[in-house]
Amino acid sequence: MNARTTQRLFLAAGFVMLTIAGSMIALTTAARFRAEERPAIDPAYGTAIDHPAPVFTLTDASGEPFSSEELAGEIWVVDFFFTRCQLVCPIMTLNMSRLQRQLDAAGMGEIRLVSISVDPENDTPEVITAFAGRYNADPERWTFLTGDRATIWPLVEEGFQLALDEDPGNTLMPITHSSRFLVVNREGVIVASFDGLTTGSIDALTNYLATLE
Repeated sequence: MNARTTQRLFLAAGFVMLTIAGSMIALTTAARFRAEERPAIDPAYGTAIDHPAPVFTLTDASGEPFSSEELAGEIWVVDFFFTRCQLVCPIMTLNMSRLQRQLDAAGMGEIRLVSISVDPENDTPEVITAFAGRYNADPERWTFLTGDRATIWPLVEEGFQLALDEDPGNTLMPITHSSRFLVVNREGVIVASFDGLTTGSIDALTNYLATLE
């Protein structure tokens, strides 16, 4: 290999490295701008987040497979519950029902709602169907999901990055889980987390959702 050929190879390699570096800077800058352009969140009720929503396939209330691909391109809100829970879950589900009504009233009925059971051994499709009915869940918009523990627990902890634990001695809430409502935008990014236990937070969440495109 002569000196001229070697020089050309070095120049080509340098060009490739500069191109890759430029692309990485552009992507990082674009991501930062997108985050900066997102609507503000009242810190009394929610916090901004910026990480991809996980991919999953679970089982819906009719016993059929439900894939996160069915939510692609949609804005959706997800929470976690189990039907034996006697503390936070009834409040959270009542507030999700409130959110459903408020979205309807605001003309935002296309926004999807998702509730995932963290107690799938007990929460069969039949059980979650009855549970959903008690809260007047619209099955076209509000999807209740179950599955198997080996799938759901890592999904919650690693995919949605929320705490989850067992507390067998607590008869009112033998599984401890987050009471947050997570917002996923049309790009499949989790962009916000709202308190699921107060009506003020649900009002703030409704207003926030109205600002998303």
